[in-house]
Amino acid sequence: MEIASGMKTGLPGCCAILSLTRMRLVGFLLLLSGWGLVVAALGMLSAAVPRGIFALAGMGVELLGMVMTVRSHIPRRAARRAREMNEEDEADIGGSMR
Repeated sequence: MEIASGMKTGLPGCCAILSLTRMRLVGFLLLLSGWGLVVAALGMLSAAVPRGIFALAGMGVELLGMVMTVRSHIPRRAARRAREMNEEDEADIGGSMR
């Protein structure tokens, strides 16, 4: 199977959608866990260096979650764009045949 973005998944349509849903869920969970790491580091650690390291690690996890969430939304927009382009092409072809 090929998603409109050009990415070949090798999965049936329903499995590709489930894969995107799981990716979205994991992205949001990573956002929450990164936030939890930052809050826990600020609350539990008193020394500045370990607190900073844990805060940076938490921000890194949040960034990873944000990337996964954004990436899981891209194929749907690309599929919509490809569908619109196909409709425009079909309208052009139909108009030129008349």
